[in-house]
Amino acid sequence: MGKPFILNNDVKQLIIEQYGIKVFAWEEKKRVFQLLTDDGLKLLKKVNAPYDRYLFTVEAMTHGRNHGFYHIPKVMETKDGKLGIPMDDGVIMMSQWINGREANYDDYFDLEITTSALARFHHAARGFEPSIKIGSRVFWGKWVEHFQKRCKELQLFKKMAQGKEIKDDFDQKILHYTDYFYDWSIRAIGHLENSDYYRLSEESRRNKTFCHHDIAHHNVLITEDQEVHLIDFDYCILDMSIHDLASLLIRNMRYGCWALDKAYFIWNTYNREKPILAEEIGVIKAFMEFPQEFWQIGLQYYVEKQPWAEEVFHRRLDRILDDIPLREVFMKKFLV
Repeated sequence: MGKPFILNNDVKQLIIEQYGIKVFAWEEKKRVFQLLTDDGLKLLKKVNAPYDRYLFTVEAMTHGRNHGFYHIPKVMETKDGKLGIPMDDGVIMMSQWINGREANYDDYFDLEITTSALARFHHAARGFEPSIKIGSRVFWGKWVEHFQKRCKELQLFKKMAQGKEIKDDFDQKILHYTDYFYDWSIRAIGHLENSDYYRLSEESRRNKTFCHHDIAHHNVLITEDQEVHLIDFDYCILDMSIHDLASLLIRNMRYGCWALDKAYFIWNTYNREKPILAEEIGVIKAFMEFPQEFWQIGLQYYVEKQPWAEEVFHRRLDRILDDIPLREVFMKKFLV
């Protein structure tokens, strides 16, 4: 995770020296800083990644901007031409500040313009050739491999719960539901292997496409003139564009929604801007079948040991379990 980033006078002086701008004031906003400078408002953040991984992200953002999707923040260069300031545990990045509000996916207007913008971004996200190839960012053809690894981890979480002398309610639920979600995982992998996934993935590799890979509502800013800006490309990867589409669908279905009308609204909106191929349908559905949320909460609890209060883990797990009946009905009816 890296150490918390503190914008003190030493850092302020470093920014002045590296960027050649004057900083009059700053304000922290959700782990980034808004700077008032003699060159207007700027965003400053620390990216907790080595410089080569950071550079991959910046090059992807620049590619999108240069190929027709202009609503991606422009990263500023330092006086010596670097795209950030390398630190011991990350990189300081400065970009233009986007004055906008976060998208609200419960509002169909926001959802429509966001989905449309995502499709337009995917048109621009082709032909990307990063200067450095980073294995962890290459996802073409690796969905099955990743899902198989997560299947094994589901069994590991169950074993870890079984090994505890005193099992709390969270452990008991993991023990009770793991086999159910494991079956969903195996079924998703089977459907993926029987789809056109590998052929489509190779086609995507030839087209050199990349994904945003974190299309959460807070990474979408909508300005007063209703322009949609995509921000925070820290997790972007080389993969098929339908990865983002499937993720957007899941984000809008999970936690009690699983509404066919909303899913098809997203689908049809995207399809108007970037037609979805018939052979992509089975791949998208297989991706959505995999129980990512259940796997993730197990990982966060048993392996990563996230420093959250116990009630946070319990609340998140309960939301996933409450989704079971709705999710089952949805997956039987969607895209059939």
